[in-house]
Amino acid sequence: KLGHQAHYHLSNLIAPEEFLTIADHYAEVVPMQVITEFDVLTNGDDQLAADFTRDMMTAAFSHPAFDGFVFWGFWEGKAHHGDGMPWRKDWSARPCGQMLEELLGKTWRTRVEIPVSEQGRVSFRGFYGRYTVDYTTAGKTLHGEVELTPATRELNLVLLPRL
Repeated sequence: KLGHQAHYHLSNLIAPEEFLTIADHYAEVVPMQVITEFDVLTNGDDQLAADFTRDMMTAAFSHPAFDGFVFWGFWEGKAHHGDGMPWRKDWSARPCGQMLEELLGKTWRTRVEIPVSEQGRVSFRGFYGRYTVDYTTAGKTLHGEVELTPATRELNLVLLPRL
C-alpha cells in the first residue's frame, strides 16, 4: 500500500484533476493507496481550507486505488499548528468541520428502501461500511447488520427481532 503524505500550504495547493493524475500514475505500480497526514495551511482562510479538504476527499474517494484518508490533525488543541484544523480549541467547528459533518454524516451515507423479491433477495449499490438493515412484514420488524467491503459481491443476512 502506498501512503501519500499530504501536507498542503497556500503555495502548493493542487487541483483535484492534478491529484487524480498523480494517483493514476502511482496506481500502475501500487494499486492500493491511502492519504496520510492530510493537513492544509491557509493562513486563516477557513473557507479555502474547507473547500480544498472537500475537493481532496472527494477526489480520493472517487479513485478506485484509495481506501483511506487520514488527517494529520483535526483539533486545534492537539495539532502541531492550529491553522486549517476543522475544530477550534473550544471544539467549535470551522467551515471545514461543518463540511466534514455534512459530507461524512449525511452526504456519504446510503439510505434506501428496497422491495424484497419473492426469493428474499435485494440488490443495491452503496458505500463501503456497516449497514443496519430493518425488514418489516406482517407488523413485525426484523433487524440485522452487514458490512460492505471492496471484496463484497453477495451477502447472506439473518434477520432477527429487535431486542
